[in-house]
Amino acid sequence: MNQSFIILTTIILSLALLGGYIATSLRQYIVIGYIVTGVLIGSVFTSITHSQNYISTLASIGVALLIFLNGTEFSLERIKNYRKVIVWGSILQTIFVSIIMTFLIYILHVKFVSAITIGIALSMSSTVIVSKVLKDLDRNYSQIGEVTISWLMIQDLLTIPIIIFFNSTLPTHYIIFPIIIAILKSIIILIVIYYLGSAIIPYILDKIAQTEIRELLVLSVIAILFIIISIASVFGISTIVAAFIAGLIISKSLLHHQIAQEVKPFKDLFSVFFFILIGTVTPLTFVIEHIFQIILAVIFLIIVKTIITFIILKFAKFHSNIAFNISFNVMQAGEFSFVIGTVALSSHFIGNNAYHLLLAVTIITMILTPFTIQNDVKIYQTLREFTKKVLPILYKSIFDKDQELADQEVRHPGVIIVGYGRVGKHTAEILRSNHMKTTVIDFNQNLINAQKKKDKTINFVYGEADSIEIIKSSGIEHAKILILTTPDIETNYKIVQIVRNLNINVKIIARSHLPKHKEILKSFGVEHIVEPEKETALSIVHILLQYLGKNKREINAILQRNELQD
Repeated sequence: MNQSFIILTTIILSLALLGGYIATSLRQYIVIGYIVTGVLIGSVFTSITHSQNYISTLASIGVALLIFLNGTEFSLERIKNYRKVIVWGSILQTIFVSIIMTFLIYILHVKFVSAITIGIALSMSSTVIVSKVLKDLDRNYSQIGEVTISWLMIQDLLTIPIIIFFNSTLPTHYIIFPIIIAILKSIIILIVIYYLGSAIIPYILDKIAQTEIRELLVLSVIAILFIIISIASVFGISTIVAAFIAGLIISKSLLHHQIAQEVKPFKDLFSVFFFILIGTVTPLTFVIEHIFQIILAVIFLIIVKTIITFIILKFAKFHSNIAFNISFNVMQAGEFSFVIGTVALSSHFIGNNAYHLLLAVTIITMILTPFTIQNDVKIYQTLREFTKKVLPILYKSIFDKDQELADQEVRHPGVIIVGYGRVGKHTAEILRSNHMKTTVIDFNQNLINAQKKKDKTINFVYGEADSIEIIKSSGIEHAKILILTTPDIETNYKIVQIVRNLNINVKIIARSHLPKHKEILKSFGVEHIVEPEKETALSIVHILLQYLGKNKREINAILQRNELQD
């Protein structure tokens, strides 16, 4: 191997390690460290042509594996609960964002064809970063997390015809022909996915899995990936599209979770090069020279995406809080924005300046994403209070009115449960079976309507539990026990503070995943705090001690010592 490539690889990996370490030390996401590292590397190595080609080659593999893994994680089951809203909502959002951003980018002195390309590319959001942040915040299986991830999955599917269109070799002024070809190819591709995914490939993978040799399973998956890419290339289909199709086919196999786990180390390694490439191909000099244009484009994108998504979700009868949080989750550009831009550049739909503008906006919004998702509750409350004071007429039309939410039958409950997810639902069912008066607070209107028809014994209150009016309407002043099943710790803090002012004697049970959160909840007067991870460990230890021959008294003594030490 050429010595310069070895040196360059060493530099890239070393700086990526340093950038990732600094990012995590500052409690930032590691991807941010990689992107910033890429910008720094790009500013040093831009003059070395072969280094750019080398990084691009490695990054191309990273992109393929990254998109392939996106495909393997695609789940129709996850989309099923909200399919009507998700499918049409995601499509409408993509169309409207593309159109509006096209004209906004155009007024920033960008050529119209380039503006169209950038507008379409920016309509895509980041599945990789958003799902990572939601998982770290333990929100990926909340209602907001479910809708957000499902929304992004549909967007990922929409990129197939988009990339095929921009990968067309026909002249751009014959635009009708690439569109027709893109649609026809997409239909053919989807048919192939269905038949291969339902029959041939899962059968092959199942036979290979029966050998119980992990190396063969990994090799077969990689082989399937490259076979599909090779076949697709014969028909002039993009490598990225082919990789995503391969992932979709694998996702139909019962082994897809294990496959994703086996391939993940390869994806993690090459995704480093992918995120570094995003930084390297955006010259720092371009960012400095066009900083105002870039900032305006970033502001335009965040506002347009948030407002359009919010309006769509409000029409679908989502509560204003949920609608806003989901809208803020998808406000960024993403990895497919970069992919679409790269394909469009190679097909001469856009020039270098437009491409760099697209990448700069993508980088900035991706970096902002963890901060916006972590603080979405505060941002929502701030916007709500500001609108209420400054624009009361607009406030009434945008935000759900607390007095309307409070107009519900109040019964004196023994127990109030906040949140009707998996934990809340199981808890409510147990209380109902023991004939205890129970009230459930949740702001999923569709879920509440469905449950009211099934169960008349539980009193459901629709609204935000951190609103004093909603808490009052649930009958908190007469309740004996309050159970907080929601994982959002900031919301729980606020609820506890409100409840303590209304009922000093109510016993509160809450969830906590971190020791620092547990201490704060205790200081607010929460009597019992459940730590899911610790409870799981204690259950495992209890079973383990039984297997080891310990009697009931010994087991209780060991578990009690563990509680005291904690």
